[in-house]
Amino acid sequence: MAASNKAPRPARLALACAALAFAAPLLAQPAPIGEVEYVRGAGALERPGEAPRVMGNGSAIAQGELLTTSSAGFAVVKLNDGTRMTMRPNSSMRIDEFVLAQPDRQDSLVMNLLRGGLRVVTGAITRRPGAGRLQTPTATVGIRGTDFDARICAEDCRGESRRPPPPVAQASVTTVLPAAARVAQLSGELTITGENGVRRAVAAGGPAFKGDTIETPAGANAVLVFRDDTRITVAPGTRIRIDDFTWDARAPADGGFAVNLLKGGIRALTGALARARPQAVRFTTSTATVGIRGTGVDMLCEGACAGEPGGGANDGFFIFTWRGEVGVTSARAPDRIVIVPVGAAARLAGGDLQPVLIQSIPDTMRDLPRPDGVPIDLNRLFGATRQDTPEDGLYVFVRDGHLAVESGGQTRDIARGEALFASLAGDRVIRLENVPAFIQGDSTPRPDRVDARGAQLLDLLSLGLRQRANLVCRP
Repeated sequence: MAASNKAPRPARLALACAALAFAAPLLAQPAPIGEVEYVRGAGALERPGEAPRVMGNGSAIAQGELLTTSSAGFAVVKLNDGTRMTMRPNSSMRIDEFVLAQPDRQDSLVMNLLRGGLRVVTGAITRRPGAGRLQTPTATVGIRGTDFDARICAEDCRGESRRPPPPVAQASVTTVLPAAARVAQLSGELTITGENGVRRAVAAGGPAFKGDTIETPAGANAVLVFRDDTRITVAPGTRIRIDDFTWDARAPADGGFAVNLLKGGIRALTGALARARPQAVRFTTSTATVGIRGTGVDMLCEGACAGEPGGGANDGFFIFTWRGEVGVTSARAPDRIVIVPVGAAARLAGGDLQPVLIQSIPDTMRDLPRPDGVPIDLNRLFGATRQDTPEDGLYVFVRDGHLAVESGGQTRDIARGEALFASLAGDRVIRLENVPAFIQGDSTPRPDRVDARGAQLLDLLSLGLRQRANLVCRP
């Protein structure tokens, strides 16, 4: 009889138990939510209840894990949704929540900056308004599809501001036009498409820039406020484009304003620019131009006016004046001006496309807020404070996108090219008039400027050169 090659049953049980004991720590490890792409200098990772371990290139990161960089190092971290961030020297941070494509759960990202600073380019999760958040000891930052820097400052920032920018500093600040308007009130959804064709979802407080096309779906409406206090209620199913907005309160007569109503309806109240230079303010459609004279108006563009099949009762361009007066001209006959005084209405439709006075316009906007009845704090929306010397607290700078920063019951929104400060005591949250020097001259590389493989190769070459330099030739 052939001998069995199987181990006795007690031995098999012992082997199985040993295998399970070996695999248990591996099975207990949480699924990674990202990795360290590149680290320069010393760094550490620490999971709750475990001893710290050395941070290295390719180190996996779990939710709730503490990441720390040394005073002379930095690390580039990549999360599974494509978010990338550079941890500045002497920084500590933790990913408190990371939910991506999980059944019955909405995507969310909560980062916690405990010390130091981050340079962040967000990924897929924060494209949905309200899905991303950065916690700090002094403030909470709501992230809306953003490229930004955040830094908790003390004497280090003051010291950097006193020094000239290092020659290797990567420019954090580029000259950009400030936000032309902000969404002061929103019911439902709002999307904006920039001049570059990129479409973004916008939350209340979000910015709109010259060249942006703003769109509301059916059932949604918004109130936009421009820097000069021009206000526009955007009706459901509406699309408008900001063709021009130039405004400086110190030279109001040099400004310009042009909004194109592509489709749908708006209720508009003009601001300081129209008072200083009314001829510089105009609303246009594909068929008409409206000249403003210190005015509040309702406008509707449907059917042929919006480039769609016409013929219905609401076909064409309609306007009703509820404050001041307007002058309406046809695109076919720009020299013929029809004045629409307060309480009057006009329509531009039909084969000759000439404006004519009518009794009333279609009743499609009666239930929408008239912009002169919406409470607006213009300083909260656009005001800025000059700060010559950095103070202790949180500094945030936006390269692109939108952040809403809340501290001590105060909230400020900032958009691309803007910086903000939140005090450690939580008693001040201010938009800064000037971008601090330590942000403009930051020598820590942005995450989108680091090629991890190339950096690793340079490190290896540098190590080889150092080893060769230590060689001693003996006879």
